[in-house]
Amino acid sequence: MMLVLLMIMVQMSRAGHFLIWIPMGSESVKIGVMEAGNELARRGHEVTLVSAFKSKKVVPGVTEIVIESLFEEISDKITEDALFKDGVHMALSTAVDVSITNNRNAFNSPEVEDILKNKAVDVVVVVPLFGNEAAYFIAHKKNASLVLFWTASCSFSWTNWAVGDVYNPSFIPLVYTGFSQEMSFMQRLINSVVTGLFHFGVRDLYVIPKVQAMLADVSQMKNSHLNDLIRTASLLINLGSPFLGDGLRPVLTKNNLCRVDVLQSSHPLASRFRKFCSWCRTWGN
Repeated sequence: MMLVLLMIMVQMSRAGHFLIWIPMGSESVKIGVMEAGNELARRGHEVTLVSAFKSKKVVPGVTEIVIESLFEEISDKITEDALFKDGVHMALSTAVDVSITNNRNAFNSPEVEDILKNKAVDVVVVVPLFGNEAAYFIAHKKNASLVLFWTASCSFSWTNWAVGDVYNPSFIPLVYTGFSQEMSFMQRLINSVVTGLFHFGVRDLYVIPKVQAMLADVSQMKNSHLNDLIRTASLLINLGSPFLGDGLRPVLTKNNLCRVDVLQSSHPLASRFRKFCSWCRTWGN
C-alpha cells in the first residue's frame, strides 16, 4: 500500500532547453536575468546564455556563448561624459548600431548556428531592446515559447501591449522623461507625445527595420515581421516594485505578466517592516 501511494506521489518531468538572448546589454542586466537562468540550471534544465560578458563563476548546466561586442566601449564613453562633461553626448543611432552588430555577431557564431540547425529549444528568454528583438525570430523558427524579461523597474509600451497589459502614457511615465506618476496636465501631454515618438518613431520606423534587414541577411527571414512575432510572447517578466519606477501602474487580471519584487537583506528586518512585508504577502495571495 505504501509503495502504491509513493508511486502516485512521484511525478516525472522533462527538463527543457532555455536559450537566454542578451547580445546587447550591460553586465548588470545579464546578472539580473541569470538569477533566473542559474536557478533553472540548478533544477536540471539546460541553459544556453548568449551575451557579451563571460561569467566569473562556472555554473553546472549553463553553457555560455560570448560574442564580440563594442558595448563596453560605448558604456565607458557614456560614463566618462556623465562624470566629466555636461551630460551624455552620444547619438541614439550609435547604441542602435552597436546592438545590431552585436546580434549579427551572435547569429554568425558557430555555436548559435549549431543551435539553429541542430538543437531543440523550448524557451527563448530575451531582453527586448533594440537589436535583441531579433530573438523573436529564433523562438518562431524553433517553435519555442517566447519570454520577455526586463530587469528594470519600469515598463515599455511594446512589451506591455504584446501580452495585453496596460500602458497608457497619460498616467504611466516614460522612464526617459524623468516624470513621476503625479504628472501635471502639461507633463501628461509631453509624456504622451514622447512615448508615441519613441514607440512609433524610434522603434517601429527606425530600429525594427534595421533588425529586420539584419535578420534577412543572416537568416533569410523575409515573411515574418517582428511586431507580429512579439505578440506570441508567453510571458513578460518585470523586475520592479510598487515603490520604484512605474510600479504603481494598473495590471490586468489573468494575463501573462509576472511582476517580481526583489528584496534581499543580510540583516534581520525591523519588526514594523517585517510586519508590513508579511501583510503584503498575505494581501498578494
